[in-house]
Amino acid sequence: MADFDLRCEWVSDFIDDARCENLELYREEETLSDNKGVTTWALLNHIQNQYPNSELTFVIGPDNFLKFGKFHRAEDILQRWNVLACPETVPVRSTEIRERLAKSQDISGLTTPTLANKLKKADFS
Repeated sequence: MADFDLRCEWVSDFIDDARCENLELYREEETLSDNKGVTTWALLNHIQNQYPNSELTFVIGPDNFLKFGKFHRAEDILQRWNVLACPETVPVRSTEIRERLAKSQDISGLTTPTLANKLKKADFS
């Protein structure tokens, strides 16, 4: 997996290219990490504590929805927050992007222009 700061830079580039004023990078995950990652439960709990009067909805894609029962404290998540499974509208996987980059193939149709250019120049070794 790429470095957290680099992944955040990529997300920022994607948001900038998408020109979605209501999207924002949320870096709090970094403060919760214990070098093994952060569970969805811990992150949702943290966000709820920051915004105690908000009603949160955890949005999940179909690939993770099928594995949701294996999430840490899945039942507790369902009891405390809304969970929304969204259909996949653009079937793009990071695996496909990595595979194409490894073969020096075009990825411009899989992401935004700025991010595609940065990924083409990145060293993933």
